[in-house]
Amino acid sequence: MHLTDKIEQLQNKSEAERKKIMIISLIIGMTLITGIWIATIKNRLQTSTREDTAQKPWSLLWNDASDAFSTVKTGIITTWSSLKTGKTNDNAAPQESDLIYNKNQ
Repeated sequence: MHLTDKIEQLQNKSEAERKKIMIISLIIGMTLITGIWIATIKNRLQTSTREDTAQKPWSLLWNDASDAFSTVKTGIITTWSSLKTGKTNDNAAPQESDLIYNKNQ
């Protein structure tokens, strides 16, 4: 039986039955989420005791952002200098778009 058939069967049921199915589904879903949360709380409590030696989230975010900024800055400087001198990297592998363009000509 396909999912569309199941949906169609649910749509054909009375509103009271559909509400009952919805409530039961919500209870099962929330029970699963709560169970997973309770099962993982032990790990989270253990990691909070090791938090003193680990880096803080904001410092990790700042380090990642500064690394990304440095990478972009280096790329822009390299591109700008190659545009100013008119030199390109002749050793670079051809891009797929270059190969398609050459093939079509």
